[in-house]
Amino acid sequence: MKHLSLRAIPSLALVALLATAAQADTLGPTQQSERGYITNLSKGLMEVGLDSLIVWTSRSLTVNDIETSSSEMTLSVGPTFRYFVIDNLGVALNVNALVTRRNPGTEAVTEMGVLALLDVDYYLKLGKGMFFKPGVGAGGLFKTRSEPIDPANPSIKQSFNTTGGAFRVQLGFVYYTSPKFNLKACLDFLGQFGTTKSDNVPDQSLFQMDLGWNVGAAYVF
Repeated sequence: MKHLSLRAIPSLALVALLATAAQADTLGPTQQSERGYITNLSKGLMEVGLDSLIVWTSRSLTVNDIETSSSEMTLSVGPTFRYFVIDNLGVALNVNALVTRRNPGTEAVTEMGVLALLDVDYYLKLGKGMFFKPGVGAGGLFKTRSEPIDPANPSIKQSFNTTGGAFRVQLGFVYYTSPKFNLKACLDFLGQFGTTKSDNVPDQSLFQMDLGWNVGAAYVF
């Protein structure tokens, strides 16, 4: 029977410590250790968070073959649920409330709506809990606004409803401050397209590209 030498004890302790640290680097449903930096996100991990997006919009409208353009500011806020289908690859459902202020310098028009997107994101480790997160998404939208019919009588307004689709390309960074919490900051390229309808007015085709700054936070479990 062989006995463990005293010289082997420090080596075995070092191996055990390195194995524990390596396990702590992977964050998943069964790995929630507070030790080590997070460098891998395992299948089955879930997140619930809140995202906020501010965009400057360039719009193009075509009515009776006449094209007009304008710009506006939009605030988008909503919850996000994310599930990692494989290591470092997450699928997320994001539902946002949209609030847009149009026509600055004149009587402002407020447009409100809902934007829903299904995103696929891949997390590339940068070290010490930081990830680079490119992603793409697609979904749908609904928006509505009321505009005065007669400038001399602004109390009489007409409603315009827009329905259509949306797509997004996102480049950003995510930092896991702990196994239970993360922060993110992303650059979003958001495209919207659809049709705007109103009574006694020709339908308007809509296509717009948004470039915005997206920040958020999430609880991890």
